[in-house]
Amino acid sequence: MIKAGTYDPDKTGNQVIKIVYEGQETTLTINVKDYVTGITINPVSVTGKYNDTLSSLIQANNIQYTVTYAKAGAQTPEVLAESMVSGYSAISTQRSKLNSNIHRYRRR
Repeated sequence: MIKAGTYDPDKTGNQVIKIVYEGQETTLTINVKDYVTGITINPVSVTGKYNDTLSSLIQANNIQYTVTYAKAGAQTPEVLAESMVSGYSAISTQRSKLNSNIHRYRRR
């Protein structure tokens, strides 16, 4: 059984918890990490020309993403990287919905 008052699920960082079982007691250090609650991309819509590269669209429109954590809140916006986007075709004239793959973002 975890000893009352030794673990706080709302506190991030290392915590030393006490475990008691049949009169014996030991400690365990755990690291409670913050978690992502949202990711936003700004601007949400851009227009390009036929044969524009994804890189040029990102640069010309200053496309940025912001990661929001449960405890730390919204982080500083960062420029979107071409490697974070899938589904783009420079030779399509149809409106495209792109997917962003920002799941590897780590808070600094």
